[in-house]
Amino acid sequence: MNDPRIKFHIGNIAEHHADVLVNASNTVLQLGTGVSGAIRRAAAPELQEEMHRYAPIPWGSVAITEPYGLPCSYLFHAAVIDRNHVTGPAVLRACLANVFLRADELGVKSIALPALGTGAGGLDVRDCGAISIAMANDFLREHPVFAKVTFCFIHDENRREFFGNVEAGEDTTTGDVVFDV
Repeated sequence: MNDPRIKFHIGNIAEHHADVLVNASNTVLQLGTGVSGAIRRAAAPELQEEMHRYAPIPWGSVAITEPYGLPCSYLFHAAVIDRNHVTGPAVLRACLANVFLRADELGVKSIALPALGTGAGGLDVRDCGAISIAMANDFLREHPVFAKVTFCFIHDENRREFFGNVEAGEDTTTGDVVFDV
């Protein structure tokens, strides 16, 4: 059974309110297309300048920047692909472990993530979902005061593939879309 604090949001992650927004990035921290492009378009141009100060970062690690106008306190850049757009389950696990570790260190209460590695990295959405949901469940079990982990998708068909056979409904008190397995 999934933790009820795991949510999903259909829409642009760059417009989602959370303590942390996670960008699907590369090891050279260059904003590009997909999630990274949505963040690039929504944030102030200084974001890329700050990212370049931290680059390159190891595959599977996370760089943290200011939000530059995005609706969050921190912007995490998870290096899920390398320069050749390669990724895999082990790198996804490392990225997620680092996202959750850094969120815990900062004392934040909510994270919004995309389906890391499924765009330019080519990771299978179902595999990403299985790994991401399992790791989110483990993190939330160990951190009972954490408010929520939200997975963001631009299209509902991506959500269906990520979560598998999930029934969705809307929480009218928060506007979040919630699910029951």
